[in-house]
Amino acid sequence: MSLFITDKEINFVHSINEEIIEDILKEFIIVFKVNPEFSEFDDTYGESPNKAFDPGIKIYCLVRFLEPSISTTAAGVSQERSIEAYIHRKHLTDNNFYFEEGDYVLWDDQYFEINHVSEPQLFDGMPENKHQVRIEAKSAGISEITILEREVYKD
Repeated sequence: MSLFITDKEINFVHSINEEIIEDILKEFIIVFKVNPEFSEFDDTYGESPNKAFDPGIKIYCLVRFLEPSISTTAAGVSQERSIEAYIHRKHLTDNNFYFEEGDYVLWDDQYFEINHVSEPQLFDGMPENKHQVRIEAKSAGISEITILEREVYKD
């Protein structure tokens, strides 16, 4: 704990962040975690061509849309969208939730596969006061993900 920052100040910052993200901005993603119990895995590489997912979970966050990359191949033109999402870490820990590479995200009516998770921001510069979780995700082709629309998310 820092000499000048107490738990009271840290809790105040958490409550302000939570209010801004959830009550004012109201931007969110829906996260679909891969369920290994019901997924079929390839014995050779440990990959799963047929992934099963838990019901989606609504997570409030700040989303940054990155410039799409466009590539041209013999098959035609393809566009890959990428996003970064910044999530208040306390919101995740309060709900016993964590992100993993390979989870999927629904945002702006498109699915993205998470390819990187980090915790880049510290409060008061102290490692024990990690404040934010950042995910990077790239667009997923519709053939890569099959999610039943009957239960899109749980609050």
